[in-house]
Amino acid sequence: MRFFSKEWFDGSFTDKECEEVEGNYQKYVDGIFNKLTLPLRLLHQNISLHDAVIRHVDIKNITKCLMLVLIVGDKQFGYNELTLAYYGCKKDFDFEEINRYLGVGILSNEIEVESKGRYKHDFMFKNYSEFSLSFNSIELCVKDSNYLEYESVLLKTNQKIKIL
Repeated sequence: MRFFSKEWFDGSFTDKECEEVEGNYQKYVDGIFNKLTLPLRLLHQNISLHDAVIRHVDIKNITKCLMLVLIVGDKQFGYNELTLAYYGCKKDFDFEEINRYLGVGILSNEIEVESKGRYKHDFMFKNYSEFSLSFNSIELCVKDSNYLEYESVLLKTNQKIKIL
């Protein structure tokens, strides 16, 4: 993660340092916002991945596609299913690599512009592990899943990975 590090989350930074990181990230996003595709803009502005849980993963190494199905939301507004499909990923993914993130809550995520037509999505999980994706396009789909309680989300998590 370029901005929101483990130290930012675990209390190692002073309040002033935390505010500085937040300000720097906001300046960065303001500078790249017009370079983001519509799905990335929507993801950044309208969908919080904080506390989201990866429920299911599809890996299509042949087409360089990674699909993450997450449960997003909170107790106030309820929970929904969010599917993020990343196309043109730079690397092949394997079961071992992705399996460790299933069911682990997301602390934060960052979106970056790598170069023209390439983007990067970084995740930090509650166990402070990090995962990064480099891709050239993304699709997102939000489905009302009527998950009323977070506990039901965890119970319904299909901890399965499909590799094609």
